[in-house]
Amino acid sequence: MSDHDQWPGWKQRLLAAYQNTIVIASNVAFTRYPDTTQPGYRPEAYEAWVAELNGLLRHRDALRQIGLSVGIPVAAFERAEWYGMRGVPWEELHGTVITPGESIERIGIVDEIVRDVGDLTQMAILAAEHAVEPFPSGSSDIVAGLAANMQIMWSQVNAAMRDIGLSVAERDSLWQRDGASLATAIEVLTTTSTRSERETQWAIFSHPEDIGDRDDSRSSTAANEHIPTRALVEEATRAWRDYRYGPQHDPVETAANRMTLPMGAMWLSEPDPVPEDQDPNAAAGPDVPDRRPDPSAGFEL
Repeated sequence: MSDHDQWPGWKQRLLAAYQNTIVIASNVAFTRYPDTTQPGYRPEAYEAWVAELNGLLRHRDALRQIGLSVGIPVAAFERAEWYGMRGVPWEELHGTVITPGESIERIGIVDEIVRDVGDLTQMAILAAEHAVEPFPSGSSDIVAGLAANMQIMWSQVNAAMRDIGLSVAERDSLWQRDGASLATAIEVLTTTSTRSERETQWAIFSHPEDIGDRDDSRSSTAANEHIPTRALVEEATRAWRDYRYGPQHDPVETAANRMTLPMGAMWLSEPDPVPEDQDPNAAAGPDVPDRRPDPSAGFEL
């Protein structure tokens, strides 16, 4: 049994989707390779093959970026990739991902929360890059818009966590990470994108339409004073400086020496009242019969 067999269901589902996407991509690449020597071959077959492969590879890369942003180790992705390239699906190694007590609906919501937390981390990383090495086309409006959108997304995710009764342990599994894991996410982002692409994404993340209606989501807290998102940006900025200039710029404040970012507790800053006789760590709602969901639920193509 590998270590990640003990991980929360959402981590296993994401890794399962990643590994299975690689299995599919390998199958498409080599068993459906367009043979130009076959009678009736048409160039359209090649174009369709390339388009399908590119779609699979984009999905694979997106899953990896989300996973690294929410603290899944690089080694777990490397292991999944090794098996995926050899045509071994996740289920053959680990069986179907089973999350006792979770309905299909709740699984879908949790996986969407994972995506949103991944986006929040990406927003923080891009904000940090601009803080360390300002984007040439940047403006104060984009900086302010990104900070506001991060606050809105935090509020929306926090509300979703409360609505489905996410326990403290479940919240911590999404947020407990250190500067070193942020540095890994930064390294992957910089090696899979150009600075121009990151500047463009930084601008997109700042736009009001990217996050929805601000009037329905904004709290009374000013964006630049919103403690959870500001803390994430500050931690990402330190990690970015470590990555860009090396830890020697401040040997005491390196990513490896800092404590784990205490974001899990910050999600509890606006908790719902809990009855005295109820375990505050217990998930809300009635017990749900054990289900055997699609292991890639929420992360499928």
